[in-house]
Amino acid sequence: MGASAETGRAELADFGRAYLSRVGEEGFARVLISHVPINARFVVIEGVRPPGVVKLLKQRIPKMHVVFLDISEDVRRDRAISRDGLSYAQWVALETDPMEMSVDEVKKGADLVLTGGSPPELAEAVLQNLSS
Repeated sequence: MGASAETGRAELADFGRAYLSRVGEEGFARVLISHVPINARFVVIEGVRPPGVVKLLKQRIPKMHVVFLDISEDVRRDRAISRDGLSYAQWVALETDPMEMSVDEVKKGADLVLTGGSPPELAEAVLQNLSS
């Protein structure tokens, strides 16, 4: 789908919005599913914001678990500014983007919500919860 590791949040949001408007939630979910290896034990599909896409993924991947990482606003802001080189105003614009406004709905439908922690700690918590 064309995003590289260097792609920033603004570019990903623009890409996601344009792609969704072109193929719709159904098409977006279908493309994500097409990249899931048949025999995969674990697959991470990260950063999906539209609740309708998450719902479609859950319907089509019966063993799918939605894990929501609930990171504080301060940590999200500091990471985005340092990682992406954003100004505070740019970060605020991204956080108030309509694509971000549906994140609470995704959180409400999550199978597991983890709060805080560093990425390795959160990954370990996900594996522990999903393995039990």
